[in-house]
Amino acid sequence: MLKYQKASFSSFYLKGSLERLKEFYEKYKDKELAVTTHKNADTDAIVSAILIKVMFPKAKLYIQDIMNYPAQYLLKWVKKAFNLVFEFKKLQESKEELLIVVDTSGNANCFNKKVIGIFDHHEPKGTNIKGEYEFKNSKAPANALLVWEALILLESEGLLKVPKWVHTVSAIALISDTARFERGDPGTFISMASLLELSGRPYGELRQVAFPHPSRESLEWLIEALGDALLIESIPEKVEPRKRYIIVKNGTPLGLLTKIPENSSVRAGDISSNLKQLTNLPIVVVYRKLETEWRVSVRTSNPPYDAVTFLNDYLKCEQTKCGGHPGASGGSFSLEIPEEELVKRIVEGIKNYIKIEEL
Repeated sequence: MLKYQKASFSSFYLKGSLERLKEFYEKYKDKELAVTTHKNADTDAIVSAILIKVMFPKAKLYIQDIMNYPAQYLLKWVKKAFNLVFEFKKLQESKEELLIVVDTSGNANCFNKKVIGIFDHHEPKGTNIKGEYEFKNSKAPANALLVWEALILLESEGLLKVPKWVHTVSAIALISDTARFERGDPGTFISMASLLELSGRPYGELRQVAFPHPSRESLEWLIEALGDALLIESIPEKVEPRKRYIIVKNGTPLGLLTKIPENSSVRAGDISSNLKQLTNLPIVVVYRKLETEWRVSVRTSNPPYDAVTFLNDYLKCEQTKCGGHPGASGGSFSLEIPEEELVKRIVEGIKNYIKIEEL
């Protein structure tokens, strides 16, 4: 297990920056200043900004225009998990004269403020913002990792103390900006291992914050992405093969049901896995009729939802005919069970298992 040691912390993305960082911190630690990020702020940008506020407690937080849904969800989760509230206003409302820009070197309006600092991990293409102190590294997989390293370096010098929640939100930003680690170098994964250990929270929980389940506002793009999706709040009279049925409750999407044609050669598990990845719904259930049985495949967001529990408790699957693990399971059901009854169990099971207040 990796162990974090203050005295021996080795930066991956801010190497050689310690003295300049200390100078920056000492010069502005007691100043009133503003922090902003790029337009249409995402999770990595918002986390970068709130980490700057840990470094400079008098800083006020601002966005350029809008904040996307995952970033909004993150702030609500931080309030619930840590009882911390971070308020972001529009930068044009700010009265501070000093500005720190994070997660961009160009896609931001500085409103004629003095830019005292920039933390950015983007490639320097057509940048037009210059800062008194610049901490840039395009190899950093998430901008928040640059600010996190800065905090750890300052802590290693005894200049400030980094609270535990900082490691948690930094891990969420890293998961988000790497799209669940579709890209990254060795430093990415070593940093993530350290963040998980320091946070003390499981990866699955943090991944779910980085990629929140779709909200009722997401229904339009869900239907568009699935092509032929139907919204249902009750049990359909008939389930058509290849149709996608989004189970909703009070307008909130809870899960997805689909049926594979009998003559298809594809596996139910392959379909359910891909639909889960595409929709990010809490639960996806795919079923088909074989010669001797009904075959059901379940994929869930785990934690908190358990695919095996769903099969056993809600579909009444016999213990010997169900298997898998919390995120992916499958079961066989007798053809003596009418299709209408199987569909009823699935739809009612999803509506009872997935609680709106947990989403």
